[in-house]
Parts: sequence; structure tokens; C-alpha cells
Amino acid sequence: MNQHGPVSARPLRLPHLFVTRRCIAICGVALLAVSWLHEGVGRAQNREEEAGDTVVFKSSTIPFRGTIVEYTGETITIRLKNGKTRSFPSSDLLRFETKRSDAWLEAVEHYEAHEYILAASDFERAFEQEPRAWVRREILARLAWCYRLQRKLVEAGETFLLVYENDANTPFFSAIPLEWIGGETSPGLTERARQWIAREQSSAAVLLGASHLLAGPDRATAIEKLKGLTKDPDRRIAILAAAQVWRTQVATADEDALGRWEQVIRRLPSSLRAGPYYILGKGYALRRQPEQAALKLLWLPMVYNEDPMLAAQACLEAADALTAQGQTPGAQALYREVIVKYGFTPASGAARLQLQGLLRPKTGSRSGAS
Repeated sequence: MNQHGPVSARPLRLPHLFVTRRCIAICGVALLAVSWLHEGVGRAQNREEEAGDTVVFKSSTIPFRGTIVEYTGETITIRLKNGKTRSFPSSDLLRFETKRSDAWLEAVEHYEAHEYILAASDFERAFEQEPRAWVRREILARLAWCYRLQRKLVEAGETFLLVYENDANTPFFSAIPLEWIGGETSPGLTERARQWIAREQSSAAVLLGASHLLAGPDRATAIEKLKGLTKDPDRRIAILAAAQVWRTQVATADEDALGRWEQVIRRLPSSLRAGPYYILGKGYALRRQPEQAALKLLWLPMVYNEDPMLAAQACLEAADALTAQGQTPGAQALYREVIVKYGFTPASGAARLQLQGLLRPKTGSRSGAS
């Protein structure tokens, strides 16, 4: 049995077709879901009695046992062992236990070992084997993370949007591959981002596209779209859109603005706070307040660490802020943290170089020098 918090659900209705990873590379990750229901629903019904799911709610210490029939960001529906069906608010969910396939378990093992290529392969296999639609959406969210952590951002974005567009309230919203660190955007990602930003019927697609166009020639359009999204009825999208705009304001933000930003961040679900806190920390670093910068940036590796690449970068920049102010012992400790805990990330190489620089004897400090 495997325990998890909220998952999402609303059945996709796509053509029946078997998909290999080669097809994904050629045709796009949207094809991952093409075998969604034609096989899945029938097999799910045949295996309902084998599921033996257990669901625990915050409002009750008594677990419910039966079969999870459907699970969205709004409700969870359970067929109890007495045959009755009951629905509960997903917000009341504490945890659930459900049967997992061997492919799922192997995928999770690879994922936790930071072997994202192998994890993606196993999640794809788990997807093909899984008869339950709501679990298939969870697998797609995991796949989005695998692609994201390989920097396959087109695939990550398309996979996430499959989940979102079938459950706009998905608890897996943190899988949306927004850009926070910045840097050069590939031509392929730029072109896809332009397609996303044009999908006006999907606020998440517009947010995703604008995020990846913000640092390029489409900057003005991206800012305009993001400012429009700050009024979106979905609070998650509205606040994340505002935080993306902060990326363009962080260099000039004063202390009052940074204080307001933090109040806004606290209105987000904890799973969505990492990126905004990273921008907030950068703001304090640019204002030469290293202690405050480190405090904000270290929320990522310490608490909001679902994205290890971003957590590592935040830890690196916290160390850089302390280094700039001559706080060498604290900086050394953080550089070592990046090297040891996040050795599989790009930030670890920069941390190693910085640490070597701090440990290198200063000119004229050698014993016996006159």
C-alpha cells in the first residue's frame, strides 16, 4: 500500500492509440493520454474489488474503506464496501492508501534517486498498465516533474496541461513548469510558449507561456498577459502571475514592496510558494541585506523543496549573499549543503568552485612569509 495526499481526476476523452516514447518525441507528449479510457475504464471496473482503498479525513479519525471511484481537486468519491457511494470535499482529505503497480513503485524509487530518465520510463509503463483514470492523472503529473527536472520543458508543459485541463482545481498544480531562475530560452520552447500564451481559454496555459517569454523579445506581451491574470478567479493563478511580474521588478523593489510580496506569498498553498520565495530572496540580496536574503532563500531547501533544482539554486544564492558580506563560515556551510545534498544539480558545480575560492589561502598568509 502507498500513502498519498490529494490527487486529481476528471476523465480525459481522447482517441484510443498505443503510445511509445518514440511517438512522444515525434508527436508531442499530449499523446501520452490517448489510451485514457477505452481500455482503462473497463479494466478499472473489473478490478474495483481488488483495490481495497483506505481514506482518512481531517474531520474524522475513522477511516473509510472501499474503492476510490473518482478524485478531483474538488471532491473524492468512494464506493464503500456496503455498496453505497459517498462524496467528500477533497480539502478535507488527510491521506489515502491505494494499490500501486510494480511499475509505479519502481518509478518512485528512480525518482527519489534523481534518475529522472528511468523514472519517466517507468511512469510511462505504469500509465499504460493503470486502469484507474484518477491514478493516471497522478502519473501524468509525476511525468511532468520528470520532464521538468530534465529541462524538457515543452514536454513538461504539455503534460501538465493535460492534467490541468481535465481538472482545473488539480492539487498537482505545483507540477506547472514555470520559469523562475531565468536564462536563455531555446527556440523550440519559445515557439511552444507563444502557442500556450495564445490559448486564452486556459489560464494555466497563458501563465505558462508568459513565464517562458518574459525574458525574451515577447516580454511586453508576456507582462501584459501576466497582469491580466492577476485578476483570475483562481487565486493560485492570480498570485503566481503576480510573482512572475515580480521577476521584472525585483532589481528596483524597495523594502516596503518586498514586505507586501511576502504577505501575498503566504496566501498561496505551501506547494506553490517556492518560486515566489526565490524571487523575494533575490530582492533582499539585491538590496544588500544578506541575512534577510538567506532567510527567504533557505525556505526552499528547508521547506518548499519539491523542485530540487530550484532549491539548490536558492541555497547557492543564499551562500553567495553571505559571501558578499564577508560572512564566510555561514557561506561555507551552505556551499557544502549544495554539494552534498544537491550534487546532481547544476548549482553544485558553482558551489564547489565558490567553496574552493573561500578555502584557498590568501596571498601572503602562508607560514614563514615575510
